[in-house]
Amino acid sequence: MNVHVRIPAGTGYGGGHLGFFRSAFTTVRAAFTSRQPRPRGR
Repeated sequence: MNVHVRIPAGTGYGGGHLGFFRSAFTTVRAAFTSRQPRPRGR
């Protein structure tokens, strides 16, 4: 996944963008779950 590349370094997380990625993934996952029963491999 190239999603982590889109995360700017000025988000305040610095090198620990993992937490932000998890939060974003959870939000996207919930959104896709509401629309589709199967999450896309995006």
